Amino acid sequence: MFKKVCIIGCGLLGSSIARGIKKNKLARKVVSSNRSNNTNKKVIKLNIVDEASSDTKK
Repeated sequence: MFKKVCIIGCGLLGSSIARGIKKNKLARKVVSSNRSNNTNKKVIKLNIVDEASSDTKK
C-alpha cells in the first residue's frame, strides 16, 4: 500500500486510475493536479480523489 498517489490530470484515464486505486485500497490518499479549478472541484465532489489542486508543488 502507498501512503499517497498523485494523478496529474483527472480526465478519462486519470479519473479511471484514481477510482481503481481507491476501490482496491492501494493508497491511503489519492490527490490530483489539474489545470482547471472546475475540474478540481468536480473530482473532489464526485469522491474520485481526496484532494485536488492546480499547483503541482503541493
